[in-house]
Amino acid sequence: MSRNITEKYLWINNYFFENSLRQEFKDDSIFLKTFEVLHEDSNRNKHFWCDIIKFEINYTNSSNELLSRNVTLKISFYNPYIEETLEKYDPFKRELFFHQDVLPKLEELLLSVDDNTKLTEKTICVANNRPKPKYILLEELSTKKYIKVDRKRGLDMTHLKLTLEKLAKLHATSAVLSTEKDETFPHHQEPNISESSKIFYSLFSNCMQALIEEMINSKDEDEKRLGRKLENFEKNMFDKSTEAFLLPPDDFYVLCHGDLWMNNLLFEYDEETGQPNDVSFSDFGLSYFGSPGIDLSYLIFTSSSNDIKDYEIDILLQFYQQNLHANLIKLNYSQPIPSLIQVHNFFLKCGVIGFVYSCLLLPIRFAAPALLKDMSAFVEETEDSLMIRKELFKNFMLKDRLRFLLYYFDRKGVLE
Repeated sequence: MSRNITEKYLWINNYFFENSLRQEFKDDSIFLKTFEVLHEDSNRNKHFWCDIIKFEINYTNSSNELLSRNVTLKISFYNPYIEETLEKYDPFKRELFFHQDVLPKLEELLLSVDDNTKLTEKTICVANNRPKPKYILLEELSTKKYIKVDRKRGLDMTHLKLTLEKLAKLHATSAVLSTEKDETFPHHQEPNISESSKIFYSLFSNCMQALIEEMINSKDEDEKRLGRKLENFEKNMFDKSTEAFLLPPDDFYVLCHGDLWMNNLLFEYDEETGQPNDVSFSDFGLSYFGSPGIDLSYLIFTSSSNDIKDYEIDILLQFYQQNLHANLIKLNYSQPIPSLIQVHNFFLKCGVIGFVYSCLLLPIRFAAPALLKDMSAFVEETEDSLMIRKELFKNFMLKDRLRFLLYYFDRKGVLE
């Protein structure tokens, strides 16, 4: 086992894994043989609120069979730089309560209509009522041949439709829980962009400034025009983004994933055809009870392949609405079901959210690994960080996608 992990978390030992498995399977005969660290991700410039460690565990059951399993352990940590923000915003607490309280209810609802869909990794156990740190132990899907799509390539129509099909189930079940079962989602009420999360504003602002500089220095007069428009937009960007989370009380509300981009999607593929046949969502630390437009704009604008344009976006929104409608009917939803026009309105109202996150996540998608090692380049004001941001926005594939998005948002009035 990694010595660093042993010294840092003394409670990670044979007893911890053995007890977790016994609780999960309700089998006291389980005996842990060995466990090994496969991967440790504790870069605090990359993960602001938790360490992520992957293990292989080997154990025997009541039949004395030797079994092997890979798991992911997420452990909350103290980060003094953002402790005040996390006290209210607290992404780790959101994810913990999603796995502990919300996910079982969502999957129980699906099972009530004979739908055995799994929305995310299996939760083995969570620990909330204990001395710090808190933790979440999850089944690792990579051993079941779930993988991420190459970020530079992005998601094509097949991958996007598969994602939207499952997203419609997440949204429909959470809407039913809210209206029919009086679920209030108390730990998912804090907007992801608000006064409480203003400490993250520099992430968005620095990326926007780099984009503005690239546009204004363009030889294309229309790009210069958009660059000047972006300058004005950037001054009010935070307020506009905050407003997008605060929608009228009578709107259609769902539990949004909140960070729905391709880095948080794992796909399973058919061995014969090579086509994706399932997708699993991961990382619910930004899950939020709000407009479905948050997830729709976030996913489509940050993660689509470069050939997804206006026509394809319309097709995707229609596909989502059809699946949402079908699931709500199946679940006996008693309230008015959003029409296609309403879904388009949700999407555009939250367009500013998709745009702001695109300016941060698209550079990450297209960056060369050697250029962007962690998130510090987006936060710091050093010469090296400024140079990295400038170089990021010169990437041809990034510029191609941002050019489409800027003209799209300009036509839709998002930049006004």
